[in-house]
Amino acid sequence: MNDWLIHSDYASAPLNIATLVFSVLLAFLIGQTIAWVYMLTHSGLSYSRSFVNSLIVIPMIVTLVMTVMANNLVTAFGMMAVFAIVRFRNILRDTFDSTYILWSLGMGMACGTQRFPVAIVGCLLTGAVILYLSFTNFGSRHRYDVIVNLHWAPHCPNWRICRACCTGTAGKPSAPANARMKGTKALIYRIDC
Repeated sequence: MNDWLIHSDYASAPLNIATLVFSVLLAFLIGQTIAWVYMLTHSGLSYSRSFVNSLIVIPMIVTLVMTVMANNLVTAFGMMAVFAIVRFRNILRDTFDSTYILWSLGMGMACGTQRFPVAIVGCLLTGAVILYLSFTNFGSRHRYDVIVNLHWAPHCPNWRICRACCTGTAGKPSAPANARMKGTKALIYRIDC
C-alpha cells in the first residue's frame, strides 16, 4: 500500500510525499500563527470562532491547490483569482478581517509553491507589523471607545425611564431601542471620550 501511494503519481513532475506533508504542516503552523495574531489583536464586536478556524484552514487548502497546479503556475494563480471573485455569504464586518484573509491566502500560496523561506519570513514580518499596529493604536483618533450594553427583562416597569436617562447622557443608541435578545430588551450605546 505504501509503495502504491509513493509511486502512483503519474504527473510530468512527480511530487515528493515528504515535501507535500512538510508544505501542509508548515501551512498549518502559519495558519495557527495568523489565528493567534488575530485573537490577540481583534477588538471589535464581530469576533467569530468559525472565522478564526478558517484562518487556520485556508492556508492548508491553498497549499494543496497550489501543489496540484504546480506544473502550471498560471493556471494555479487563475484558480486563486476565481476563489477571490467568489462572494462569500458571510459579510466581514471589520475591514481589517480582509487583511487576515489575504495574509492566509498569500502564505498558502508560498507554501504550495514550496517557497518556504518566503512563507516563514513573510508570516513573521506581517505578524510583527499587525501586532505593532494593534499595540500602539496606530491610526486611532480617540483615546477611548466605550460600548455600553444594557439588558433587562421585558417586564421591567422602568424601561422607558432607563432609556430616557441613557439617551440624555450618552446620545443616540447605536442599535434599535427595542432590540430583542433572548427575551430581554437591549440598548447598545457607543460613547466616544
